[in-house]
Amino acid sequence: MAEAMISDHYRESLQSLDGLVNEDEDEENPEPLEKEGEPKRVKHGPTTIIQIPEKRRKVSTSITAGNVVDAISRAVSYEERRDAICSATATFDHNMQSLHDEELEIGSDAVLAKHLGFLISRRAIQHKNTEQSLMHETSCTCEALEMVYRASPQMVSQCFQNTGLDILATLIHLINEELSDRGGAKGSKKGVSLRAADSNESFDENQQEESILHDENDEMGESQSVTPPSSACPAMAEESGRRDNNVMLCKATKVMGHFARVGAATQPMAYYPGLLSCLVNILMFQPYRSVPAEARLNALWILANLACNSENMVMMACHPHLILSLIAMAARKIHSNDSVEVIVEIFRSQSIASRALVNISWAPENRIPLSENGGLLESLAPLAVLRQSPFGKRGRTVRDMMLQTRRHAMGTLKNLAAAPRRNKIQLCHYMQGSLLNILTDAALNDPDAHVKEGAFATIQNLAIHDTADLMVRNPALILALKDALLSNITNSMDENADTGRTKASASATLLVLERSITPDNLSQYQTLRALLDSLNPSTNTDDDDDNSTSDEGTAPTEV
Repeated sequence: MAEAMISDHYRESLQSLDGLVNEDEDEENPEPLEKEGEPKRVKHGPTTIIQIPEKRRKVSTSITAGNVVDAISRAVSYEERRDAICSATATFDHNMQSLHDEELEIGSDAVLAKHLGFLISRRAIQHKNTEQSLMHETSCTCEALEMVYRASPQMVSQCFQNTGLDILATLIHLINEELSDRGGAKGSKKGVSLRAADSNESFDENQQEESILHDENDEMGESQSVTPPSSACPAMAEESGRRDNNVMLCKATKVMGHFARVGAATQPMAYYPGLLSCLVNILMFQPYRSVPAEARLNALWILANLACNSENMVMMACHPHLILSLIAMAARKIHSNDSVEVIVEIFRSQSIASRALVNISWAPENRIPLSENGGLLESLAPLAVLRQSPFGKRGRTVRDMMLQTRRHAMGTLKNLAAAPRRNKIQLCHYMQGSLLNILTDAALNDPDAHVKEGAFATIQNLAIHDTADLMVRNPALILALKDALLSNITNSMDENADTGRTKASASATLLVLERSITPDNLSQYQTLRALLDSLNPSTNTDDDDDNSTSDEGTAPTEV
């Protein structure tokens, strides 16, 4: 979708360029139209120079992967490299895993990786006039590399063991260099942000989060007025160059995504120096429109899959700015003047960011610091009850993304509620009990049985003697427990399983509240007492208070 947006914008630039050129022409003496393939006449003062048109390159359909690999290995001049890479993108552009496996078996990924290294060295000593052609060649090489990695996970895993870390180093260098150039070109605000993410300097996360929200508002204001370029030809060249750079970012992150879908590669990837910082830089880059949406979603997807590995969870939670970047993605707001593409990107960002958070929060070591993170709770709580799309965007795709977001957000809250006693009390008192109100809302009104089950499980994890009084004072919560215990079994087997777990959580929660009744506060529990007498939940009363709360979490899942 991001590439389509770029293509449309580039086409509009070409149309506007044609309009400017036509206005400058002499209407009384129009130049004759030149047919395609004929020599082109260019005037330089009184002299007319005839330029022979470049022949159109045709890619042979009979070219095999072996021919392509051999051509790339032998290519030295720019024309040879250009033709070889064009043949590669035409040959590798398909979705047949068996053919991609064969392409990887003959070492196509290694050849392309070496070619990328060659292009990086060329860019270091390049002349300014060749900068754009090298970037175009780099983007095409990344595109061909992404194509060959559409192979089976087994083959990708084997290739990662051989060349994966070297390719990661190359891609990280390309991405960091591109982001640094964009930050330096647009001003100091983004440059400072990138340097902070790469350094070990201390910073105030609250101030950083406020800066992110402020930059997003500034982005809205900037988009309302656009200054036209002073020259049409430089504008077209800049737009064409930016397209190549955007393609490079999208394809480079997509290659990393191919590696991240291999379970054996997730741990070495997460611990590879500079990878997490590179992904965080993509997410935190401001304004958001300066980075392609596809590249940002790829970075989120990679982080979510890396967090599936239990060996990575604690390290990722401690990485500078990583949790902050996920919170920023989950907290993105939709504005009335946003395009459909931006709205869909925000919904996808919220869904993938919440999935990454539920994976990271599964580690018991992470539950205490995450449950004490006010920004995390502030962003997750609204997502847990995100049932209605703003501005009337109610398509099936949007509904599915909102459902996944609610499930992941509720799973994260369930994990955080499985923290020690002190943190349970803090969560119940968060913003004067607003978290309990959100859980009650989900338990009563969410149409999805899985979200309901997660809400009741979270309430059960929070239910202890110290939080019982706050729960009993919430009549809607007591009503939700009553409805859960009196609900009927549905026809769906999956919903039956969720309903069974919901009943068990509601019954265990009521048991904890019942044990909290003492003669001193018996008058405050009359409503609960009557409810317990009428329901008579069948729960073993010989268990102690600590066993009545399951403290179960939501297991990590791959994207």
